[in-house]
Amino acid sequence: MHRLLKRQLRRYFPDGLPESEALAAFVKSVNDSYKNFSRDEAILGHSLDISSQELNERNDTLNSLLDALPDTCIWVDEFEVIRDIRLGQQLDGLFSATDKFKSLDDIALLKGQHRFRSHLLSCRKNNRPELHECQLTLGDEQIFIETRFSPLKNKQVLVVFRDITVRKVVERLKNSALEESQRSGKQLQELINGAPIGIMLIDNTFNVIMVNSYASAHLGMASSELLGQRCDTFIEPAFREQYLSAIGQCFSCDDSACDSRFDVSMCSPRHSPFEAELAFSTFNHGGRLVLTQAFTDISARKQMEKELRRLAQTDPLTGVANRRFFITRGQAAFDGCRQSGQSLSLLAMDLDHFKSINDTYGHATGDEVLKCFCRTLEAVVSQDALIGRFGGEEFTLLLPGTDKAGAEAIASNILSGVAQQQVETAQGNLGFTTSIGVASLDEADSHLEALLNLADARLYRAKHGGRNRYCSGD
Repeated sequence: MHRLLKRQLRRYFPDGLPESEALAAFVKSVNDSYKNFSRDEAILGHSLDISSQELNERNDTLNSLLDALPDTCIWVDEFEVIRDIRLGQQLDGLFSATDKFKSLDDIALLKGQHRFRSHLLSCRKNNRPELHECQLTLGDEQIFIETRFSPLKNKQVLVVFRDITVRKVVERLKNSALEESQRSGKQLQELINGAPIGIMLIDNTFNVIMVNSYASAHLGMASSELLGQRCDTFIEPAFREQYLSAIGQCFSCDDSACDSRFDVSMCSPRHSPFEAELAFSTFNHGGRLVLTQAFTDISARKQMEKELRRLAQTDPLTGVANRRFFITRGQAAFDGCRQSGQSLSLLAMDLDHFKSINDTYGHATGDEVLKCFCRTLEAVVSQDALIGRFGGEEFTLLLPGTDKAGAEAIASNILSGVAQQQVETAQGNLGFTTSIGVASLDEADSHLEALLNLADARLYRAKHGGRNRYCSGD
C-alpha cells in the first residue's frame, strides 16, 4: 500500500480499518490511483478531490506558489567551461560541486541536449536572453526544466535551471475531471507549509492573512502573531517604498500574472535583519484577489556575491586593486577631478632589483616583499587614495585632491617608509627600495592613460638616475 495512503488511514483509523467491503473497495481504488502518480502528483491528487470549478481555483493557487521555488544556476565562460555553480534546493541532483570547472561536454546530463547548446550559443552571439524548456532524466525520474540563458560580460552566460515538473503536472490536472471534494483553508495551509521557502498570503489591504512554517521560523514569530500584521512591517525601512510600490502594482494587474521579483532586507521584532529574494504572484481565493509573497533567505548568496566582487577587483596576493579595477575607478576619479577643478596626482612605482630578490631568496620571499610594500603604502596615504598592482613589482598610486607638490611629499614619505622595512629571510633580514615617477592632472590630456604614461616615463628616469628616488619632471 502507498505510504501516503497508509499515513492517512492511520490518522483517521488508528485502531485499524473497520470491516466494510465498500470501504475496502474504496481504499483499493485510491491505492491504485496513487500508483499512477509521481510523488508530487500524489500529494496534489490527495488534496484535490474537488469539482472542476474549485480545481481551477486551486490550480491557480499552485501556479502562484511555483514561481518562487529556488533555482540552480551555472556560470559558463566562452570556452564552455562551468566557472561557478549555485545549487538550488529542489534541483540538488542536477549538478554537483565537483562539476565546477568542467566542460559542458563532460556533463552527462547535458549530452545529447542539442537545443540547450543551440540556445546557449544564440544567447552569446546575439547578447540577449534565451528561454528553453526540456525534459531530463534525473535518477529514475523524468523532470521538466525551464532553462533561462542571460548574457554576461566576456561572452560568459548565466544559465538558470528551474524545476517546472509540478507546474506541468498541474497543467495536466487542469484537463482532468476529478471527483468533487471540499476545498478548505486548512488544506491550503498544509500545502504551503510543505514549501521549502517562506510564503505569506496578503490581502488587498496589505495585511497578512496566511503564512507557512518557513516564514514563521525565519521571522522568529508564531503564525498567530504574524496574521493581521501589515506586510511592510517585516521589510527594512530602506526598502519599504520600493516594496509597497511593487505589491500595489501586483494588485492592479486584474488577476493577471505578476512577475515582480527583487531583493530586500527583511526583519521582525524578534529576528535580526536578513537578505531575502521576494517573488510575487496573485490568485483568486474565496472570490477575492490575494497576493502570494514568496521569499528565500539569500544572506549566504549575498555574502558570496560580495566576496566574488572583492576577488574580481583586487590582487589576490597583496589585497590592493587589480589593474582592471584601478583603470575603471581611476578614470572615474580623473574625470571627476577635471570637471570639478580639483587636483589629482599619480605615482608609478617599481621595486628596485626585484628579480634579483626572487632569484636569490625565492619567490616566497619576493611575495612577502610585495605585501610589505603595499602595507607601507597604506600606512603613508589617506583612505581616498587608490593603490593598484599593475603586474609583477609594478604598482600605481592615484591621489585625488593632491597637487604635484603634495604628491612629491608623499613620494618622499614612501621612500622613507620603505627604507625602514625589513623582511625576515633564512639568510637574515632583507631590505628593499623602490623608484617612483610622479605626474599630475594638469600635465595630461583628458584620459587617465596619458597620466599613466607620463608617470611611467618619469619612473624610468628615476631608475636611470640611480634608483631609490622619485622623479617628477622632465
